[in-house]
Order: sequence, then structure tokens, then C-alpha cells
Amino acid sequence: MRKVITFLFLFLLLNKTYSAVSYTYTSPVCGTLTTGFTNTSTGLNIAYFWSFDDPTSGASNFAFNLTKITQSHTFSAYGTYNVKLYILDLSNKPVDSVTHQILVVQAPNVLIIPSSFKTYCQGDSENNFINATLDPAFKYTWNPTPQSTNATGNSVEYRFTHTQTYTVTVTDTTTGCISTKSITVNFVNCTPLTSQFTFVAPLCGVLTANFKNMSLVSHHYIWYFGDPASGGSNILTKADTSSVSHTFSDTGSFYVSLVVFDSLETKKDSSVKLVKIYKQSYADIFNKDTTICIRSGVTLSGTGLGTAVWSPATGLSTTTGYTTIASPSVTTTYYLTTNNNSCTAIDSVKVIIQAKPVTNFKVDSLCIGDYYTFSAYNQNFTYYHWDFGDGDTAIGANAVHSYDSSGVKLVKLYVIDGPCDTQITNYLYVLSDPIASFTPDKLKAEITKANFTFSNKSTNSMTYIWDFGDQNTSTDISPTHTYTDTGWFQVILTAKNKLGCEDTVSMIIRVDNLYKYFVPSAFSPNEGGPYENEVFKAFGPAGTTQFQMTIFDRWGELVFTSTKETIAWNGRSSDGSICGTGNYVYLIRFKDPTGKRLVFKGIVTLLR
Repeated sequence: MRKVITFLFLFLLLNKTYSAVSYTYTSPVCGTLTTGFTNTSTGLNIAYFWSFDDPTSGASNFAFNLTKITQSHTFSAYGTYNVKLYILDLSNKPVDSVTHQILVVQAPNVLIIPSSFKTYCQGDSENNFINATLDPAFKYTWNPTPQSTNATGNSVEYRFTHTQTYTVTVTDTTTGCISTKSITVNFVNCTPLTSQFTFVAPLCGVLTANFKNMSLVSHHYIWYFGDPASGGSNILTKADTSSVSHTFSDTGSFYVSLVVFDSLETKKDSSVKLVKIYKQSYADIFNKDTTICIRSGVTLSGTGLGTAVWSPATGLSTTTGYTTIASPSVTTTYYLTTNNNSCTAIDSVKVIIQAKPVTNFKVDSLCIGDYYTFSAYNQNFTYYHWDFGDGDTAIGANAVHSYDSSGVKLVKLYVIDGPCDTQITNYLYVLSDPIASFTPDKLKAEITKANFTFSNKSTNSMTYIWDFGDQNTSTDISPTHTYTDTGWFQVILTAKNKLGCEDTVSMIIRVDNLYKYFVPSAFSPNEGGPYENEVFKAFGPAGTTQFQMTIFDRWGELVFTSTKETIAWNGRSSDGSICGTGNYVYLIRFKDPTGKRLVFKGIVTLLR
């Protein structure tokens, strides 16, 4: 019988037809790690093997079953897992498998603040705030619907009028997991308790606020400062109504509540106030006190926290924003005031107005080549720059310059004093130098004819001074002058223009004596006497030089010659022979006492 059964079992195994493997599972409840799996495979199978894709779970990551039993697995962490079920053959080799993706999702962790409210006395009513602490990206559903308009936010306002349970349902919008938390506000018949407090808003930038308990006498008090980040100091229990303070962890808005209890702690009351902690504003103007020139401007820039306003408005291009252009007409102190939620800060800068430098300089007409000193009237400024209008420049309150060409020159003076500058322009006339020139009607004359006329040929001149060299002068344009003495005279003409620039020219003239020289026209040699007119001799003043007298007969033959004025012709030829009666030609040469060469020639008659 046993052999038959064994044979049948082997027959079934050898002839088995495998069906598809499958399983079902229940999605994990949000916030739980354990999931159940139901093997729904069909057919006659030998064994089943589970792989949960969760190595961190260790040995429980795998499961081996001989039958289709319900299997469960507790995952090691929230996440996504690919859970696979295998069918095994007699050699434990997989012959079929199926995989499902399992999402193990963490539920939102919701905390309602405050976690509980007092038990209100019947007839009391109060508005209060309830907060749910969670990522505000989640969706919040409140029941009942709160008074606040933000019914889906994590902070809502309710008016407590009767015993009521208040529920918030938080849905993770990415996973669909939901968490629900509730608090209950009770109303009972009791002796009323009153929670009341005041506070002074902290100064800007101050994190510590002071609170004064104004409640009716109760057994004890609990302060909730709405500041979880402050740790243990967020909640403060007091046995009396003394004032308290709290240093907030940061700036922002905080809902501070005071809960009061009776001695049995069966009755309580609470009040909530919103406390805002602001950052300290600051204002910083980048500019230092600045000096500008009148009718100019300066850009004022600054930085700070919050809105910015400049004051006073006089001379400003705009009064709002961190940048403006200031163009005041008088020295002005400007203020930058910043406002950050009523927290203000002020910085100031002075814009000092400086007048433009006022100066000038004198110019005169010049002659070419004359050096002229240019001087600024006010010499107390920082910088002076001269432009002489001919390409040359100079620096300094005083400058010396000359011109090498005539014409109108545009002279400019640039003056800088701090941020201010000015320019003065004057016209200067450069006159051409006079050129002295003249011509006399003659260069020499005898004393009896020593009347000279001088023709003025000068240019670029207006006045003239003549020096005739004999201690006589004239201011005529073209004078006439008569010399009363003989000699060489240097005539000097000085020509001047209207500025007194002058030029001179000179010339030498000569006035000679009147030289009288007597040559007889006939003579009678009478060697026996009487001795009158017996030789031929010329008569003149003493002092002649280089004397020479030659006598020629009518045929041009040289008859007589003498180089001394004292040797006369006695009517004989050079060989001593007597010359006959007749006409003879004489030629007399010499220099007079002034050095003038004179020549006298003519005919003399020899009579016997």
C-alpha cells in the first residue's frame, strides 16, 4: 500500500502543471511598519519563498513556506520596498515569481498647542488661538470650522462658548497619510476666574519682553510664550502674580498665553496676546561730510533695514529710497531715516556749500617781446592755471610772459578752490614793434648850405624824437635842421608807438667848411724885377695835403710839375728853358683840411 501511495505522489509531481504565482497585501496603515501578505497562488506547488527587499531587517528579510499561509513583515524603516514571492520546485529553484511595490509611509506627527485649555465657567466666552505644529505645506482641516479665514492653516482662532471638542486633521499632501488630534474645552458651573496680563512691546532689536500679570487672585499661573525654540524657558509656572520676562529665541510673532488655576485645579482661565519682536533697524550713509560747489550736486547713498526717507526735502532729487542727489543752496545736514516695522534708525551727513572763487586779472596792451606780469587779484585759492592764448601756459597766481607776434590775445585764467572752479577771460592787445627809418635830403653840405631835411620812413609808431648830433632835438615827424658848425654829425631817430615801445636808427652826415682857393689867370715872369706877378701860384688856406700841380703846353706836353704848394711855376720848363708867351693848362690836386680831395684845372696865360 505504501508503495502505491509513493508512486502516486511521484506521478503527481512528475505530471504537475504550474499555475501563476500571486499574492495580495493590505497597505500599511500610515505610521505603522508591519504589513500582512496573503499567498493567492494557484496550482499544486511544492514550496514558497518570500523576499521583502529589506536587508536592514536581517534574517526576517526572507521567509520560506511549504503552504500558502498568510505572511507578515515588519519593515525596518519607512520607504518603498519591492516585495517578491517565488514558487520553488523540488530542488528549491524558483519556477515563477511575482513582485509588488509596497509603500510604508510615516503619518504626520501632530502636536496641538496648547495641548489643553482650562475648563471654562458656564456663560464665559473667549476668543483664543489653537496652533498645530507641523510643516505648513501639509493640509489642515479643522472641525468645527474656525472663525479665522485661514481654515486650512496650522493656526486658527475659535470663540469658546460651550463645551466643545476641537479637532484638526492633517493630511500629508505627498503620501495621503492622515493624522488627527483633538482638544476639548469644557464649560462648567464654577466661580469665575479671570486671566489677564499686559506687556510693553520690546524696543527694536531687543529679544526680551516684560509681562505684567493683571489676573484676579488665583492659586497659580502658567505662562506659555509660544516660543518652542527657547527650550525649557518656553513655559513658566508662577505661584504669584509677579511680573515675568521672556527672552525670545528670535524675531517674529509669538502668541503668549497666561493660564490661571484655582486651588483644586478644577477651574482655569487663559488669555492670549500676540507679541511681535522686531529686528533693530540701522541706517548708514556711505558719504562722509562733503563740500561741493554752489549750484552743483552730490549723490548721497546709504544702506539700512526697511524703508528709507531723506530729510529735509530741500535740494533733494527724491526723499525716498537709499540714493538721492543733493543740490542745496546753503550748507545743509541731511538725515537718512530707516523704518523697519516702526523700528527706526537715523544717520546724517553734512553737505557744505562753498562759493565759486571770485577773482580777476588786469591786462595792458603790450609790445612784441615785452615781458608782462599777470597777477590774479585774489591769491588765496588752491590752484591757478594761465592760458596766454598763444599756446603757452603757466601755473601760479602770478605769471610772467611775453609774446613774439602781434594781434589780439585771448588770455584765460582757470582757478580751482576745493570743489569749485571758475574761469576768467580777458583780451590783450599785442602791438607790433615800431621800426624807425629816415632818409636825409643829402648826406653832406658846406657850412653855407648846411640846411638838411629828414624824411621820416618809420612804421608802427606815433611819436618821434630826433637827435641831430649837435645838442639840438625835434619831435616833428619829418623835421628840417640847419647846422651852424662843420664836422661829422650822428643823427638819431627814436620812434615810439602808443605804448612807449621804441626803435632807433642813426645816420652820419657831414658839414664842410666853405673852401676858397685862388688861382691866377695870367702871370709875367720878370726875373729882373720888379717882382710882382712873376710866378704862377695858387693861394688857399693852410693845411692842404697831397698837393700836386702840373703845367701843360698847348700841345699837351708836360712843362712843369710840383708836389709842394710852396714851389711855384716861374715860366720855365722842367729842363730850365724859358717858355714862350702863350696859354698853358694847369691841373692842381690836393686834399683840404677836412680830407676832401679837390681838383682845380684851367688855363693860365704866360706874358713876357
